Amino acid sequence: MEQDSTIAIETIQRHDGPPIAEDLLRRAVICTLTAEGAVAAEISLALVNDAEIHRINRDFLGHDYPTDVISFPLPTDDSLAACASAGEPSNATASRCGAST
Repeated sequence: MEQDSTIAIETIQRHDGPPIAEDLLRRAVICTLTAEGAVAAEISLALVNDAEIHRINRDFLGHDYPTDVISFPLPTDDSLAACASAGEPSNATASRCGAST
C-alpha cells in the first residue's frame, strides 16, 4: 500500500490486458480525490476482467451483467474500495466519451 499524505492506495491487477503502471494508477486516484476535495482516504483498487466484474456485480448487487466500475464502502471512516474492469465495458465507455482504448 502506497501513502501520499493521508491517502493510502492499494492496487490489485487481475485483468486480461497488460499491466497498468502503478504510478499512473496512483496519480489518477490522487487527482480524482483532490478534485473531489478529499483530504484523507484509503482506496483499494482492483482491476479485473469482464467475467470477474460480472460475478461481483451479480453476487453483491444482484445485477446479472458486467459493468465498468463498482465501488463499495469499507467499514472504516473516510474509506472506499473500488473495483474497475479493464475490459469490454470500460472500452465501450471510453469510446462513448471520445477516448481511445
